Amino acid sequence: MVSGLLGINVRNVEPNEFSSTVSIVTFNQIEPQEQRHTYCTGSLISQRHVLSAEHCFDEIGNTKFEILAESYNLTCAKRFYPSWWTTFDQWKFSTKKPNYFRDNDISIIKIVGSVSPDTQPALISLISPQSLLYGLQALMVGFGSTHENANPTILHKGAVNIISKEECQGKIARLAGDIMTVHLRYLCSFSEPYTQIANGDSGGPLFYEGVIVGINKGLVPKFRNLFHRHKVNVHTGVDYYREFIDFQMGILY
Repeated sequence: MVSGLLGINVRNVEPNEFSSTVSIVTFNQIEPQEQRHTYCTGSLISQRHVLSAEHCFDEIGNTKFEILAESYNLTCAKRFYPSWWTTFDQWKFSTKKPNYFRDNDISIIKIVGSVSPDTQPALISLISPQSLLYGLQALMVGFGSTHENANPTILHKGAVNIISKEECQGKIARLAGDIMTVHLRYLCSFSEPYTQIANGDSGGPLFYEGVIVGINKGLVPKFRNLFHRHKVNVHTGVDYYREFIDFQMGILY
């Protein structure tokens, strides 16, 4: 079986481990069992709500998508359909609250129906400020593709270290030859040997001690999408977006 994320120390999860993690997919409608494409990973944060990244939906566009849940093995997972989905930017606009940033890479999907009561949703971290996480080890989880662009069927995990804003900016500058400012609402992670976000891992959770502290965003610097083992993982930290998450989970329809 192939595994996603990228790195020597990436492993398949054990059965019933990270049961809150889901795959956001599209299917070939003619041969749905043969043509699955994982756009992103997500996390159940209730029996009906999935936390993921906004840029996943920029890529999907108007394509119909489904959520595969209730199993670490996608061949055994149950299909769910979206009732609605929204982003932080849409919420800010609809509530007429000021939006101070152009990039807010977070979204929530509400599914039709509910997952099994046996599927335990993930908890959102209450750690604030999230700079308290600097120097700690975390776990990235995802259903993303491999170096060979294969779609794995088994959920995978990899250990990373959460690094400070200053260390993150320094690593990016050494690779890119230019300074990139990383706002405090983001988290950066790095490991040696490398563990890196791959296509399809976006939107997946960054766990610290079993709770979600961030959402997988991508690798920087981009380097024209070329592989480099010293690239840094960037995650959208949940601390800044907690009000948005709580509001969406409280919507009854």
